[in-house]
Amino acid sequence: MVPIDASILDSAVKLVAKYGKQGLRTLDSIQLATAVHLRKKAELFVTADKLLSSFFIEERLKNTNKS
Repeated sequence: MVPIDASILDSAVKLVAKYGKQGLRTLDSIQLATAVHLRKKAELFVTADKLLSSFFIEERLKNTNKS
């Protein structure tokens, strides 16, 4: 579990502004912002969401799509 703080929420808002027209929605933006925040602490992120996986790739986060 990762505590969600103001910096993650601020990042999520910026990510929605960046990718919202491509389909990134609020809850997914919080997941993506958290992953960006943890990028140096995690080697791989797992998702079952193809669209979210595409945003992980855009943000240069190594991920695997389990859908």
